[in-house]
Amino acid sequence: MIRVLYVAGASHSGSTLLHLVLAAHSRCVGLGEVARTLGPGEDGLALTLQRTCSCGSAPRDCAFWGEAISRLSRHPGNALEDQYRVVLATFAEVFGPERILVDSSKSPTPMHALARLPEVDLRVAHLIKDVRAWVTSQDDLQRQPGTREGSPRLRGMARLFREWYRKNREIQRLISEEDLRGLRLGYEELCFFPEAMIEKLCELLGVEPEASMLSPDGSGCHVLRGNKAAVYHAHRSDTRSSAIQYDHRWLCRNDWLLPSLLHRRIMRFNRTGVYGNAVVPHFRRRRMG
Repeated sequence: MIRVLYVAGASHSGSTLLHLVLAAHSRCVGLGEVARTLGPGEDGLALTLQRTCSCGSAPRDCAFWGEAISRLSRHPGNALEDQYRVVLATFAEVFGPERILVDSSKSPTPMHALARLPEVDLRVAHLIKDVRAWVTSQDDLQRQPGTREGSPRLRGMARLFREWYRKNREIQRLISEEDLRGLRLGYEELCFFPEAMIEKLCELLGVEPEASMLSPDGSGCHVLRGNKAAVYHAHRSDTRSSAIQYDHRWLCRNDWLLPSLLHRRIMRFNRTGVYGNAVVPHFRRRRMG
């Protein structure tokens, strides 16, 4: 059995940070968004070959991806499950059976593909960012120059609230239907109470927490697709600059206020999904002890 930790969640929910934290453990290796790396056409392997791995090597020279790409080229296949099998077999041979593969592909489709593979011991970390913070980051992205219609908003805040809810509920349903072993954690919980959440993540993986996870440096990553720039920067920064930090932009805004009042059901889900691990009492006990 090959153990895989799958990071699920809506895009821009802090998966890069979680990926770095997990990959900082000596038993884990972060491969970024594996499904995008394996995707069909120009969005897949052909485009991947033009990139540079976060370890600093060209794809064919990377200690892991070089061998994986060579095998994928010899055994082309369109089924995502078949491509994952090649990656998993390569991972076991390159890193050994005791290492844990961290895949931050996020969406339900790759998670479903991994769940169908009998050789995979799949664990899922469902990362949820506070809906108010998430819609703020999405709104900022839509305002950037170069979007489809320039700087004006493409979607209202209320629609973004519903999109956040739909995506996270879909992931939650799949985890339940597939009876997967998982942990639902908030991005805010991870940032404000990293020790408590790292303990929960390590319990999910069956490993002991390591101090390196509090100051991830990206050295345990081989990312070709995903937020490679953040991983590359962390790998070359000192531990102070790569420490866990919170993006608090939404606290300086109020355009999410009315949708939050109108979408009471979504806000209830937000409260339990993002802040449901009761880490505050746990944190206080540790500090007082």
